[in-house]
Amino acid sequence: MDLVRNPFLLSLTLEALPTFTKGEQNLSTILASRVQLYNIFAIHWLSVNKRRLESNTLSTDDRVVFDQLLDARFILMGIDYSTRLATAIFEKQDANSVVQYHLQDGQSWHAEFFGPDPVVQLLRDSAPLTRMGSLYRLLHRPMQEYFFSCAVSDPCCSMGYDEFAPHLFSNPSGGRLLELDCPLFASNFLTEPAIIQLLSERVLQSPAFKMQLLHVIEEPKVKLTTAVAAANAITILVRAGVAFHGQDLRGIRTPGADISDGLFDSAQLQGANLTNVNLGYSWLRQADLCGARKDGIQFGEAPYLAPGGGVFRAPTRLTD
Repeated sequence: MDLVRNPFLLSLTLEALPTFTKGEQNLSTILASRVQLYNIFAIHWLSVNKRRLESNTLSTDDRVVFDQLLDARFILMGIDYSTRLATAIFEKQDANSVVQYHLQDGQSWHAEFFGPDPVVQLLRDSAPLTRMGSLYRLLHRPMQEYFFSCAVSDPCCSMGYDEFAPHLFSNPSGGRLLELDCPLFASNFLTEPAIIQLLSERVLQSPAFKMQLLHVIEEPKVKLTTAVAAANAITILVRAGVAFHGQDLRGIRTPGADISDGLFDSAQLQGANLTNVNLGYSWLRQADLCGARKDGIQFGEAPYLAPGGGVFRAPTRLTD
């Protein structure tokens, strides 16, 4: 149904189809997520432009720059360029897709993506951008959302290039955690359902990303500044179908999160900050919300408290 509603997604599917069907005899068994389609499209677009530049007659200076980009893995550099651009558009322009750049803009943030630097120019000309005079924009709003999601969970990791993934650092246990400059910590994703959807698909593809988000949820127990990230993280995990039955979530801070249809039976939520959280139609049987902040909480169904007030019980939901 998404393909019918979204012509751009349909065009991506048709372009990516040869990649998905390669070597497959039974096409009915092929399943593709939205984020996989975008991954393939981005790689294909940059591969075509790489071949174009290889066959073009470039100036001596441009050839030197292009060779440097090849040494640095051209496709990864191209993905990084579009990812940084999409992030800047969200952060500097409140996601307004059209970017205007003039040479006299000088040292503004626009110059990082559209300025006269030879590396910038080659990456710009290879990116999935449209241009009308001094106005630039990524091909389509969904592509902008896709590349912004790459700033949180880099697709290069799934391609075996995790050493290039941004916003990651190693922790003593050997895992890799999200850095505080990751957009997950700065932006409220609750108003961007498409980004939530893309990141929830990445959770299903990447156990490592799932663990990173789970760590973010735990982090607010110590650092109040990560509450926005925790709200984003738990929203993404619930959308991905991750169950929290019986989990120790005491003291988490996820104000404003949308965890409707979540699975929280017997979860330990004592002292949690659930201010303005959407818990509509969630499974909360035997969940303990003693001491939790519940101002503005949305349940969707009328809840009740067990005698003593310590244990919250939501009405049992019927299954088909």
